[in-house]
Amino acid sequence: MVDNASGATSMHVPSAGQATASPAEGEKNTKDAGTNLKDELIDLLGKDVVTQYYTKKLLFDKYCDKILKRKKIPKITNCEVLTKKGPITLKIYREDGSDEVISNLKVSDLHSAEWREVLQACPDKSEKGWKTIYDLVKTRVDQLTQTEQELKIDLNQPLKEQDPLNELIDLANKKRKRTSDLRDHSSGTETEEGLLVGASVQLG
Repeated sequence: MVDNASGATSMHVPSAGQATASPAEGEKNTKDAGTNLKDELIDLLGKDVVTQYYTKKLLFDKYCDKILKRKKIPKITNCEVLTKKGPITLKIYREDGSDEVISNLKVSDLHSAEWREVLQACPDKSEKGWKTIYDLVKTRVDQLTQTEQELKIDLNQPLKEQDPLNELIDLANKKRKRTSDLRDHSSGTETEEGLLVGASVQLG
């Protein structure tokens, strides 16, 4: 059973030759299938459209890999600024009882979910240093907004539902349907014309 990019499920029964195929041959068949799909989409939608979506797909996959590589760490429950002047040294406390001290705090020291946890744990602190921290949070939010715009995704929705290849396949299916409808309409028109010609001959 195989789940395709559009979400549909199809059964695939290997032939006798395929059943004994080596891993290298299986990989080659997969690459050939991907190449055939891309060629078919180019024939259907044009090279410019397919290139646009495949470029988006590369960026999307790179971002997904980055997200998946992040290790699961306990939630931030509280924060404390340890420095009174100069670069920010932040102590963060986590729900498992652990804590961490980050010197010379930068926006890259915490990922987006952790910055959201910082805001949830410390939403309106006014002690020295917190204005800088809130500015870092705003910088991170601006970066995420730019990522959403570049990838044409909504980070509040599951990433697996926003794969650009799914959108490309849907576009191709719509194009196939329009082409089929036009063909059926053309065939129906030709049939009607034939009936009209036949009727005219009989009346004549």
